[in-house]
Amino acid sequence: MKTNIVIVIVALLIIASISGTIMLMVWDDDGDGDEDGDGEGQSRLNPLVKINEVMFDPYDVDAGNEWIELVNVGAASIPISGMVITNGSGTVVADLPDLNLPSEAYLLVYIGVGIPDLDLSDGTGTFFTGKTIECLDNIMDGVAVYNGTPEAASICDFITWGQGTIDPSITHDHAVEAEMWENGTFFDTGFPSGKSMVGGFSLGRDGASKDTDMTSDWDRNGGPDAYFGTPGARNANPYFSVTDGTKLVQTKANLFLMEWGYDILDANHTMIQETQTPMETFNKANHTFTVEYAGITYTLNGTGEYQWRRISNSVWSDSVHFNLTTESGDTNFTFTYLREYSDQRTTLFITEYTECVVGAFELVNDTYVEEPRDPGNLTLPVPLETYVEEHYIANTTTSIVQVAQTSYSVTTTDVRDRSYKNEQQVLSFTKNYTLNSDTEVEAWTDLSITSDRRDTLFITTHYTMVTDIGWHRPNDLGEINTDYHSYDVQVGNNSYALVGVGNFNMDRTDGERYSITSGISVSGDNGSFDIEIDGYIEVLDVDGMLFYKGAMAHTKDAPPRKFCIDGWESVVGGGVCAVAGGLIGLLWVGVGSIIGAGIGAAACGGAGLAIEESTEEDTEKPSIEWDIGDAKVTKEVATVTVVITVTDNEELEEGETSYRSHSSNQGKTWKSSIPKRSGINKYTFTRHLNNRKCVPDTRTITITATDSSGNTKTDSRQITIPPRDCNPNVAESSPADGDTSAAVDKDSRIEFCEPMDNDSVAASISIDPSPASGYSLSWANGNTTLHISYTDDLEYDTLYNITLG
Repeated sequence: MKTNIVIVIVALLIIASISGTIMLMVWDDDGDGDEDGDGEGQSRLNPLVKINEVMFDPYDVDAGNEWIELVNVGAASIPISGMVITNGSGTVVADLPDLNLPSEAYLLVYIGVGIPDLDLSDGTGTFFTGKTIECLDNIMDGVAVYNGTPEAASICDFITWGQGTIDPSITHDHAVEAEMWENGTFFDTGFPSGKSMVGGFSLGRDGASKDTDMTSDWDRNGGPDAYFGTPGARNANPYFSVTDGTKLVQTKANLFLMEWGYDILDANHTMIQETQTPMETFNKANHTFTVEYAGITYTLNGTGEYQWRRISNSVWSDSVHFNLTTESGDTNFTFTYLREYSDQRTTLFITEYTECVVGAFELVNDTYVEEPRDPGNLTLPVPLETYVEEHYIANTTTSIVQVAQTSYSVTTTDVRDRSYKNEQQVLSFTKNYTLNSDTEVEAWTDLSITSDRRDTLFITTHYTMVTDIGWHRPNDLGEINTDYHSYDVQVGNNSYALVGVGNFNMDRTDGERYSITSGISVSGDNGSFDIEIDGYIEVLDVDGMLFYKGAMAHTKDAPPRKFCIDGWESVVGGGVCAVAGGLIGLLWVGVGSIIGAGIGAAACGGAGLAIEESTEEDTEKPSIEWDIGDAKVTKEVATVTVVITVTDNEELEEGETSYRSHSSNQGKTWKSSIPKRSGINKYTFTRHLNNRKCVPDTRTITITATDSSGNTKTDSRQITIPPRDCNPNVAESSPADGDTSAAVDKDSRIEFCEPMDNDSVAASISIDPSPASGYSLSWANGNTTLHISYTDDLEYDTLYNITLG
């Protein structure tokens, strides 16, 4: 540690005398390396150029990807020509370029090859050394900055690291001799320091680049005020950005809607408000989702909010709120998600609260009330509706404990109130995993689900996963190959075990499109079955906007579940974990993306969902969809065609899908049952509603459908059929309308579409100009044909208009 205090002021010459020591500090104003003006370019000390952040263990390949970030913490620009960066052994890894580093500017020095950016006008620049070898050791090493030849007299700044212990290096000794480092101290990246680091983590100072020449100035993950590396920028950032927050809202919306049976075809948002600081992130946006349910496409609109807040350096919280409504306004979706994250070094604690509400109008016990309806103030029976809400609430606690340098243990308990299925469910999940390398993880998992409505489910797995997605969220999509070495399932008293080797794979097929497949076969007490996942994920660029889309099914024979997120930035250690885990089954039987490398548990989730569907009591009501066509009107009849589709997740009971119609202008009610073949879970039928009267007819149609579990759904629609074409009109005339070659000595003939009242026609007809000698009227063909006979010939070159009032 320094024993002297030196006050540095920008000046030509400063002398400070403290504790009996005299120190001379000189400054080279013009940057020519000649402080005293004698032209000999003496050594120059630049103590305001600091090492701010170091990436000594890049993800995957180290050679060519290591970097050191420098910062000028002074109030004036500083020349850095002649300065060098070394590793712990004193080997020069970078000769700094000939430029001035502005105040508060950052220079990112890559020990690699690339295109430099030495324009520091925006406060940041990038310099490449041209070296392509590994220069910094991951286990024990250091970085020093010197002003000239490496020695104690020229050292400017220093940091060293190790795991449990270090062997003092040359640069360490220089820093101790220069009284800028305490002998033998180092940043401990080993377990159980609580600051262990894996590939892709950077080492950094705080957001103010504080320098007390102690190891406490430094921390992993980019620094004590950062959650991830911040190359070329201040070491302070929120855990989730505004962009991340928007994507998290959309990911949660996808999961929520899919639980209620909707496929998401498209999604987009328009930002209303956004704020981002190292202490808080907030955004509010208008969201639109195009969804499909039972073959019918809907649009859902609403607002979504995301907020992240730093409580302390080790604790943060965030929340998601959104409300969506169908265009018709008859169904509302409300979602609330709250999370708190506490980093206690070797243990992370996460608590989550989720509440989902679906509200819709439903018919009350087939009850109808009399209500006036136009036209003519007719009193018609209309269905009596009530607003019904279905709830889903979950409380989740998770702990992630580092048990060794690269080994971790995850424990999750999830208590769920699934009132919409009349079920209480408790889920327990444990996962022990080891990072064998930057690209390989080996894990052992145990999943149990207890419920008051089904048999207890246990799934135990052991798998190895190789991926090019880092554990520090650098990318969202990548290739994943997982081999299951064991996969044991127990449902109630029935046990099953893995046959052969199971797999879960995510493979690039074209550009940013990845296929997702799994194949796990188990056999046991009650036969054999396959646990399969089949689907894809892709990134689409549509007019400059990125869409993260795909579809997956938990078995290859099941219909795929579609999802769409407006953008694809990572939300939790690779958003694919949330998609491949949550969208396949972890929403029901797992913990989704909060488990690191959750992709390996996706097959576990898929299996759980498949088993749940085969064992749980069905409480899902049939769905009834309506397609009401436009009216077609003729002289004889007006017709409206209605196509009605009834679907369910299981067989519809034969004879139980009934149809009832009531006519307003006839005062009658028709009832009939729809014939249904056994084994069918979808039925479509067509009704043609006819009206032969000259007044409108309003029909109330009610459909009641029941599935084989006794779940009944009733839905009604009021449909107005216009009157037939009852107004008198002309079918044809001779001469034809607009004829310019009519004979002056011929009668005129008018054909009507139906018999006419002779006196009414005679009273309403007029001819302009009126024939000079007059005319007479006569009828034929049952009073549908009118003859106009002129007493004398009509005038040549004269336009006659015959008008019927």
